[in-house]
Amino acid sequence: MNEEERRKKNFRDNRSPDQRFPQLIEQCKDIPWKCSACDFILGWVDKETKSKVRIKTKDHWLEIQGSILHVCRRCGKLNELMDSNFSEFLLYKEEFLKWLLKKKQEAEKSREIKKKEIKNVK
Repeated sequence: MNEEERRKKNFRDNRSPDQRFPQLIEQCKDIPWKCSACDFILGWVDKETKSKVRIKTKDHWLEIQGSILHVCRRCGKLNELMDSNFSEFLLYKEEFLKWLLKKKQEAEKSREIKKKEIKNVK
């Protein structure tokens, strides 16, 4: 074995798996959930349902309805993964609560007006 063959054999590819095998990553069924600060992969999100998450730490499987908070093991940043249906629900819930508050205020005003009318009649 000559020197060049020995170097090739001992060569270590320092690129990430994403860089070394981009075609495999594209074919992968799951979407990586990465840390927002350091791009460390926290887990994998099911591409089809988007509500099933596999946490990389101990290979836990979670089905979410709402959101998940997970601390990055590399940098310590708190990351949140939110179900798209849940974010829509929160948006509509906020709008609904505003509408409900407005209706309650209108009902209170109408009650006060009726009380005043009753007092004026007496």
